[in-house]
Amino acid sequence: MRGIVPIVLALTLVASTGSATAAHAARVQSITDNASLHLTTADGNTLYEQGKASGNLPGTVEVALTLGDRTATSTFTIHTTGGTISGHGTGKLHPGKGGYESFGGTCAVTHGTGRFRGAAGVCGLYGSIYRVEDPMRLQVTGKLRY
Repeated sequence: MRGIVPIVLALTLVASTGSATAAHAARVQSITDNASLHLTTADGNTLYEQGKASGNLPGTVEVALTLGDRTATSTFTIHTTGGTISGHGTGKLHPGKGGYESFGGTCAVTHGTGRFRGAAGVCGLYGSIYRVEDPMRLQVTGKLRY
């Protein structure tokens, strides 16, 4: 399945990373990133997309988006020069016209490496899907605690 997935991902990462050690104190960073992604492969209703992000956390973004009848689920990883940030999300699909659908829901950051070690949080997830072509546009905003 091929699909265009313009996504607006409102990411509010208000996370608790537990107690910080002296060597790794908890940090909070405001984030505004945009990404343009393209389909790398598809497996049934799962689209695997990859591309470049620019903004506060520039790097490479990988997303696996699985489309159901009324739901969309995803996993994501952002690779930056300082480490990675990974998580998952789920949302409700809303039917549209001409091959477009929108969705909204929540996501969670569950893992970080490098300088983002200990990253965790929750976020809002909003977007739309055009199931004819494959580019994805992504916007991430919020605060990241790590």
